[in-house]
Amino acid sequence: MKNFKDVLNKLVPARLTSGGAIRALRKSINFTLKDVEKLCGIKETHLSSIENGKIELSLGHARKIAAALGVHPSVLLFPNGEDMEFEEIASIDKKRDRLIAEKKRNHKDLSQSRKIANKK
Repeated sequence: MKNFKDVLNKLVPARLTSGGAIRALRKSINFTLKDVEKLCGIKETHLSSIENGKIELSLGHARKIAAALGVHPSVLLFPNGEDMEFEEIASIDKKRDRLIAEKKRNHKDLSQSRKIANKK
């Protein structure tokens, strides 16, 4: 089989969804949705919904579909590579850190307000 990234570069745009990766890989090996259903037991209609982005790809389904298509599940879960996911995770980390700092400030302010109220 060809290198998966080469197949994707020919068939799909740069920003790829999990469903798009499944469709591109499936078509590159001339599998129909019915073929994939027969191999992994996931209904054709459900596979179609995943490919069209109507249903998010779960880890369990990624494992089954990846086995049917002959790739590692991470290829389907992270079709743009891990770098894209790391950027999103870094953004979430920053937001979390800001929220924690805000909660600490609010807690400290509340504690100080209670101390002042108790002195009165």
